[in-house]
Formats: sequence, C-alpha cells, structure tokens
Amino acid sequence: MTRSAVVLIVAAALGTAGCGEDSATPTEPTTTASTAITGHFVGALSIGGSRFYSFTVAQPGTVSATLASITTPRTGSALDVALGLGFGRPAGTGCSLSQAVTTGGSLTAQLHEPASAGIYCISVYDAGHLTGDVDFAVRFSHP
Repeated sequence: MTRSAVVLIVAAALGTAGCGEDSATPTEPTTTASTAITGHFVGALSIGGSRFYSFTVAQPGTVSATLASITTPRTGSALDVALGLGFGRPAGTGCSLSQAVTTGGSLTAQLHEPASAGIYCISVYDAGHLTGDVDFAVRFSHP
C-alpha cells in the first residue's frame, strides 16, 4: 500500500469517528468558577521596616497572596532573603495580621485565607533578615 493511500484511509477513519447521532439533550453551559480580582503591590523596604496595602473584598471567598520577588534597588537583581508576608485588617496606620509567613520570592501563593466581604490588607515587613534596602513585588487575588 502506498503512503498516500494510508494517509487517506487514516483521514477517512478520523473523519467518520465523530459522526453519529447524539441522543443526549443539549443543555445550557453553566459557570461554576467565580471571577477573581488580581492586584499587585510593589514597594521598597528598609531594615526593620514594613509596608501594607489595603483592598476591598466584595464577596466571600479566599484571598491568596504571593511574595513574587525581592530585588536589590541598585541593579534589580533577585535577592535570596526572607521577608514577612501577612494578611489582616487595617488598624490605624498599620495592618493587624491574622496570618503571616516568613518567605522568599516565589511563583506560587504563600498565603491563602478565607475572607468575608470587607476591607483587608496585605503587609510586607522585615522579618529580621535584611542587611540593606530591598524592593519587593506582591501579587494577590480575591473574590
């Protein structure tokens, strides 16, 4: 059998494989996933310092936060240093944390916290490991 004949037979078999009657009644598609809002929080941090960012959660769900990068201000090079990353509620001029971790930069979320509708904050702070100024970037999502 020639190569072109084999190709035609395979193409014909694939073309008829999808044919036939479907006895199932079509239904409307349903959406089960909610739309998450994604935000970014960037800043600079000095030894012993902290920064926070407030945001509003419109409906109950899970807030996720990722300390995406820690870099040197001079060159933008990635640094292997751990910072504190926390989630909580604004309180006065700060962020009262309900959950916190000490972590380095990552591609995956380090915090996952259930939240009802309301105002929340994410905090980045020196966990005692800084020897100089750093820049950071946090990515977060919420319902």
